[in-house]
Amino acid sequence: MKAFYYELGGFFDHVHSPKAPNPDGIYTVDRDNKNITYRFDRLGVRVPVAIVSPWVPKGKVVHEPNGLQPDSQFSHASIPATLCSIFKLTPRPLTDREAWAGNFESILLNTPRDDCPLVMPAVNMNGF
Repeated sequence: MKAFYYELGGFFDHVHSPKAPNPDGIYTVDRDNKNITYRFDRLGVRVPVAIVSPWVPKGKVVHEPNGLQPDSQFSHASIPATLCSIFKLTPRPLTDREAWAGNFESILLNTPRDDCPLVMPAVNMNGF
């Protein structure tokens, strides 16, 4: 299970959005088609992710990926990058951004952990 917390409420982030490859070579221009107005060469705000699985080491925290490029980062493109890598999907990559993105495969275990609970505790029906 991957849980994303995508809160784009204008909160300040002390980390600048990193540069990233333009995914498909498309960019925007002004009305006279002379000046490029946006190159799509930056990531957006950071999005925290919690991966809950017996296939991930207990308590594992990852800040930077082991990507194919030295400057790879986790991004939304990490999801298709991970799926394509695990399941050997082709054609690959789908975009230049996916080829650059770090994937989550490096944090997966070869076998699932065996410390997962077999029985869930009873739910307290008297509130919190």
